[in-house]
Amino acid sequence: MRLAAILAAVDRLAENAEYFTPDNARRARFTVAEVTEDAVIITSARGARVRIAKVAFLVAYQYLKDHQHTKGRACEVRSHNDSAQSGPLCFATRSVNRDVRCITYIIPILAGMGVVGFSGARPNTCWYIE
Repeated sequence: MRLAAILAAVDRLAENAEYFTPDNARRARFTVAEVTEDAVIITSARGARVRIAKVAFLVAYQYLKDHQHTKGRACEVRSHNDSAQSGPLCFATRSVNRDVRCITYIIPILAGMGVVGFSGARPNTCWYIE
């Protein structure tokens, strides 16, 4: 899928659409609260609102593709609130998202679009799908 198609799909995300984070042990629910001109706002299971820059979705997909992270060569998600402990994929997305951790929300949304796959087993991994 081309980046323009991913961006168009992000623009069409339905408010109140429900997703789950990609960790079988935690499997936290979150919902799309709002889609603005430049961001997707989600509401976490605990009620926190998290802003995700639309460009972060493109960065996540492009990172996986550029580093050839296919299903047979999956990328560890390694999300962490402390950017110094984040994995490269998490760091790449948060670097365009005001240093806010967002990869655990991006991966399931991209998976819902059919452009990313993931494993919820630990360590959580993901890969791009063409």
